[in-house]
Amino acid sequence: MQGDNSKTEKVNQILQVEQIKLQREQLALAKKRDTALVTIKGERGDDGSDGTDGQDGKDGSDGKDGVNPDPKKIEKKVLDVVTAELPDIVISEVAPILASISREKTDLEAIRGQLEALLADGNERIAEAIKTAEGKIKDIKPTRGVHFGGTVHQRMTAFSFNDSSNRTASTYLKVGSSTMNSNEGVPMIRPGSITGVAGGCQITGHSVTGDLALEVYKNGSLVYTCTATSITGDGYFVVKGTQAAGLDTFVAGDKLAVKTNLAGTYTYDDMMGVVEIEVTD
Repeated sequence: MQGDNSKTEKVNQILQVEQIKLQREQLALAKKRDTALVTIKGERGDDGSDGTDGQDGKDGSDGKDGVNPDPKKIEKKVLDVVTAELPDIVISEVAPILASISREKTDLEAIRGQLEALLADGNERIAEAIKTAEGKIKDIKPTRGVHFGGTVHQRMTAFSFNDSSNRTASTYLKVGSSTMNSNEGVPMIRPGSITGVAGGCQITGHSVTGDLALEVYKNGSLVYTCTATSITGDGYFVVKGTQAAGLDTFVAGDKLAVKTNLAGTYTYDDMMGVVEIEVTD
C-alpha cells in the first residue's frame, strides 16, 4: 500500500508539471490565434474582394467567413492541436507508472483469490475434522477404569498373597497371617473375572529341575493356572501369567484362593504376589 501511495504522488507531480506546460502552450497558441485574427482582418482590409467572393459564389456564409472569420473555428483548431499533442507529452511519463500499478493490482487480486481459496479449503477441512471427531466420540464405549455419566462400568483391582515359610511341596498360600484352603479364601464383593496372577520367591537347595506354577481356585475348584516357570537352579524366580477378562468369572460372595504347584526338587521361601481381577458394577 505504501508503494502505491508513492507512485500516486509521483503521478500527481507529473500531471502538475504537464498542466503548467499545457497552460504555457495554451498561452502561446492564444497569441498565435490573436496574431492569426489580426492577419485575417488585415487581409480583409487590404482586399475587399474577399467579401464579395462569397456573394459572387452565392454563398453568404462563405462571404461572411471571408469578411469576419468565426473565432470558435480557430479555437477548435487550437484545441485539436493541444489534444493531439497532450497524450504524447503525458503518456510518455505516466504510462509506465500506470502500467506498473495495474500489474501490482492484478498480482494483489490474484493473491487475494489464492488466500480466499485457502481459507475456504481450510474451513472445509476443519468442518470435516470436527465431523470425524464427533463420529468417533459417538463410537466410544466404556473401558476399564473410565467413568461415564458418573457410573463405573469396569475396573481392575488385585489382592495380595504371601508365604514366608520354606516349602518343598505344593501348598496353599497366605493372606496376611491366614492360610487359604479349599474352603477359605478372599471373598469377592462384586462380580468380575480373573485376569492374571504373579508371584516371586527365593529358590534354594535345587537338585532336580522342575516347573513351579501358581493356581487360582474359586470356592475350592481350580479355575486358572498361570504359565509355569522352569526352576533350573538356586536364585530368585518370578512366576506369572495373564489372560483376557471374562474367561474365568465369579460373582459377589465367591471365594478365591491361591496355591503353588511344585515339580522338581528344591525349596522356595518368601513367596509374595498378587491376583489381578476385573470387577464390574
